[in-house]
Amino acid sequence: MIAAGFGSILHLYDVASSQMIGELQGHNRAIRSLAFLPNGKRLVSGSDDFTVCIWDTNNLQIVSGPFTEHTDSVSALKASPGGRFLVSAGLDDTVRIWNTETWQSRILFRNTGVVRSIVFSPDGSRLLSGSADGNVRIWEVEGFSDEHAMTNQLEGHDKWVRSAAFSACGTYLISGSDDKTVCIWDLQSKKLVRGPLKHNREVLIVGASPNNERIFSVSQDRFVHVWSKQAGELEYTIGPIETDDQDDISYDKFRPVAFICDGRRVVCGSKSGKIYMQDGSEPTRSLTGHDGAVYSIAFSPDGRLLASGSTNGSLIIWDISTGEMLLSPLKGHYGRVNCITFSPDGTQIASGSEDRTIRLWSSLTGTPVGNPLRGHDDMISSVAFSPGGSHLVSGSEDKTVRIWDVTSGQSIALFQGHTDVVLSVAFSPEGTQVVSGSADTTIRLWNAPVQCLKASQERLKNPEEDDRSLEWDMDKDGWVCDTQGRLLLWVPPDLRSNLLRRHNSGLISRQGCIELDLFKASMGDRWQMCYQPL
Repeated sequence: MIAAGFGSILHLYDVASSQMIGELQGHNRAIRSLAFLPNGKRLVSGSDDFTVCIWDTNNLQIVSGPFTEHTDSVSALKASPGGRFLVSAGLDDTVRIWNTETWQSRILFRNTGVVRSIVFSPDGSRLLSGSADGNVRIWEVEGFSDEHAMTNQLEGHDKWVRSAAFSACGTYLISGSDDKTVCIWDLQSKKLVRGPLKHNREVLIVGASPNNERIFSVSQDRFVHVWSKQAGELEYTIGPIETDDQDDISYDKFRPVAFICDGRRVVCGSKSGKIYMQDGSEPTRSLTGHDGAVYSIAFSPDGRLLASGSTNGSLIIWDISTGEMLLSPLKGHYGRVNCITFSPDGTQIASGSEDRTIRLWSSLTGTPVGNPLRGHDDMISSVAFSPGGSHLVSGSEDKTVRIWDVTSGQSIALFQGHTDVVLSVAFSPEGTQVVSGSADTTIRLWNAPVQCLKASQERLKNPEEDDRSLEWDMDKDGWVCDTQGRLLLWVPPDLRSNLLRRHNSGLISRQGCIELDLFKASMGDRWQMCYQPL
């Protein structure tokens, strides 16, 4: 879905059909800011009438609000990665944080200038804001204290900070300002480590490459600068980026979405549907073919093909050397294409969508391979092939990880353990383990099905080991149950995200991990072994 404000009225559109779903009326003055919660079921709007409204995207009704906590126009809204919090900024120089379950709020910070940009860290634990006073400020989201916020103020810009971004590793952040500079900050020391790096015009957008070696910045004169993060040196410039009117660009017209895997060439996708490609020496090339904004990009293992996914549910395969569309757009999804990946041999493409399905395609012919893979209860956020290409792993906003047999299209494993949306998944190089990263701030390692089966067979060879004591799972209420559904013990909510599950071989978390050892537990008829007469 796409939401747009027209005066005081909200219009909601279906991306697949390009049809308007309906009008949402509730504000008295112009709508200035919008934000979807990650599950897509709630839309939040901020207005010049000083109010915040929460809408149900199914029945198009206000379900909470209007809230009148702000005393001036609501200029910015941003939801945390897991959707637990929402932050609103107003022209009253306040930033508020909201609990999205109760919709209670409190002032997180009183600013000295209008907040122009808000961004959460990848794990949702910290919040970054850039404001008209030229300052960048960081909060621990759980802290909610003004004193803590003030000690995390980064002073380096002298004009509006329009954009800020965390690195993929979460150890540093980048800020861009109307003072035509980019700054790189160390999050631990809160010190400026690189910069100010200079543009010729105001900096609208900043970001980091997935390998954290380069940063990019986009300025109002339609140039993209690619910098070395380590040295802070300008490696090359892309542009000027072509736009429809050839005037200065705005944040809404252009959005870089991906770096090519070798780190030398860069590919940028835009909200207009165009893709821009530059290798640092040749002129910028523009790839045209998408009808909707480009949301995901992947590259073939040999670097010869580029696959891109759009908000209208279509995929396009491109020849990188010529910039030509090799096939007609691949259509099948009914929602935004969130993620794309090539198989190791480059012959197949897997795409995960907002419509909760995964589709396989032939990269040679563009035809679908088998039926859509269905099983997740929410949108797909990440997909990856096994090293041999025979299996596929997927992560979803339903908080689960699934492994699929590519040939049969069947889900052969379901891993449950994350307490928030799964953002990334991958196989280990030998294909025996799966790793998943989540908005619950943990990284989990899972044994792949073949290894699990082998381990189970080895256990059965030991007659003294009761398999019932090893096979367990935890239900949604926190009860650990054996294979017969019997309740064994209850795990408190604050410990569940750090509990090693049955198929986990490891867990990485700032809070450590908890392992449940039931090997010598007395269950069923063996409970009598616990009794010792006086």
